[in-house]
Amino acid sequence: MLLVKQAVDPAHPYFEYTGRIDECVNRMASIVRHMYDLYRPQQSHLVPQNIVPIVRTAINIMLPVAENCQVSLKARLPHRMITVECLSTELVQVLCNLIHNAVDASAPEQVVMVCTTVNETSLVLSVSDQGAGIPPDVVSHIFEPFFTTKGNQEGQSFGLGLGLSVSRSLIESMGGELDCTSNGTKGSIFTVTLPLVH
Repeated sequence: MLLVKQAVDPAHPYFEYTGRIDECVNRMASIVRHMYDLYRPQQSHLVPQNIVPIVRTAINIMLPVAENCQVSLKARLPHRMITVECLSTELVQVLCNLIHNAVDASAPEQVVMVCTTVNETSLVLSVSDQGAGIPPDVVSHIFEPFFTTKGNQEGQSFGLGLGLSVSRSLIESMGGELDCTSNGTKGSIFTVTLPLVH
């Protein structure tokens, strides 16, 4: 709703309707959140799995998309087994969404990088691009249902604003976190953090 209110002059005779639209969107967002709660898998269904082949699967799925956009998709992955409790299908879905967004944000000849790092307690998966970045006032909203900036620029695919919201919900259901950092001028990094299984 932030984008709608910014686009309509307060002096416009129909400006009052932006408030009603806001109420409707909030109701839809509430419905979607309830849907997430119904869909969210139980912790007991999580299975210890090696993360490396899961990440490679997502990269292989998205490689043709990157090549079609003339974007290089590269990965820096460990050679050893790294085990986390997760749902492999859902994690592949999240990674594909993050990579797709990164490719959309990239110009031809730029690079999208998928990296893994490990600390004492967590695995950190990052998907980074070299695009134009995300302004701070937008970063604070990108995980909200129905919030999207896709389609605002020529050549971008149209988005419904549910991909990142669903992705965060899925990662949280695995006991992890999904965050974004961007300086608003050059590139963005989306980070998935999951607890390690020792």
